[in-house]
Amino acid sequence: MLHVYLSGPITGTEDYKDRFEFGEAKVHQKFRDTARAINPVKIGDQLPENISYEGIMQICFDTIKACDIVLLMPGWERSMGCNQEYGYAIGIGKEVVRWEEWF
Repeated sequence: MLHVYLSGPITGTEDYKDRFEFGEAKVHQKFRDTARAINPVKIGDQLPENISYEGIMQICFDTIKACDIVLLMPGWERSMGCNQEYGYAIGIGKEVVRWEEWF
């Protein structure tokens, strides 16, 4: 099973939950039962409310490390967190795919 980490803007956006749900659906549609989209929004919903931004990013990095591919969703370029995820993924040799390459 291929694990695809969804990287998209969250902070400062209102529709991020819908966008990440859509991303999950698109990955499932493209790969059927051979890939699973890893949604950091759902992970974040399980975290304590008082966790720091740095703590959240560390969890994201650990999750990326466990995944096969990072999928950069639209708007990632303008997101500090997505840019950090992108840099981390490249730094550890993960495959990175832009949304437009698949969809």
